[in-house]
Amino acid sequence: MNTQQLQCFVAVADKLSFTKAAQELYFSVPSVTHHIRQLEAELEAQLFIRNQKLVKLTDMGAAFYPYAKEMLRQQDLATQSLTRQSSHGHISIGCTSNAELVMLTEVLGKFRLAFPDMEPVVEIETYDKLLLMLGAGQIDFMMASSHMRKGTDFSFLELVKMKSYAIVARSHPLAGQKEIRFSQLENERLILPHSKLIPFQSDNPLRDLVNLHRLHHRDFFIEDDRVCLSLAGAGYGAAVLPGYRIPEYFEVLDLSCIPILENEDFPYGILYKDLPPEKKLTLLVREMARKLSRRWPPAEK
Repeated sequence: MNTQQLQCFVAVADKLSFTKAAQELYFSVPSVTHHIRQLEAELEAQLFIRNQKLVKLTDMGAAFYPYAKEMLRQQDLATQSLTRQSSHGHISIGCTSNAELVMLTEVLGKFRLAFPDMEPVVEIETYDKLLLMLGAGQIDFMMASSHMRKGTDFSFLELVKMKSYAIVARSHPLAGQKEIRFSQLENERLILPHSKLIPFQSDNPLRDLVNLHRLHHRDFFIEDDRVCLSLAGAGYGAAVLPGYRIPEYFEVLDLSCIPILENEDFPYGILYKDLPPEKKLTLLVREMARKLSRRWPPAEK
């Protein structure tokens, strides 16, 4: 299969129209039809049900759709990477949370002033996808906890020790406390990040307490840290998140962020494969360490 076949398939699947797909791609309708038929022949599967009244994905087409999207995305990443390397210097950073992206704003601002010709590329993905990208050389390094390194041969540079926190609405009875024990969350409905967002931590006692809580409560499991914070702010329960998933602006959301005593601090920093000791990267890592050394999330006012 080739790029044009994938582009035609995704466009038709999105528009449910060969005519609209052709307009979007600046192809003729017969050309789109030809590429779809070639793809179906190669896959030995019918991807669309089509007649004069409708265009609809078959079950096989619906199953193939996310793979086609991902293949096109990877091709775009590869093209962008080659283009940047041929024109300007660039540095590629992987983040697993929006909170990390907020932290990088100030860091990249200083980096831009020092190296105006360097272009940053920031990818936000789940940690398992970033590990694949790191192994393939698509990113230079990723923000990571030490637990994300397990099972890989990547190097880890610790920048700070992190904690996990309970996040509740300002109106919550626990709000404003300096620290709490997990037992104080016993009657709370917990708002937890999905397992694909945070790696298994066998050496963290907080994990066992959370797992025990799940047996007796209808806890939430959320795939976006912003949704965790939103539900906590709306009073649905207490979110339990590591510091690197809590943005610095949490107070603006009218939330209270409280350290959990049973949690053990864990190393947090950058994960890399081959990080050249260049001055540019040294500055970037130093600024990250400086930013993280301030308590993150910051102390409540």
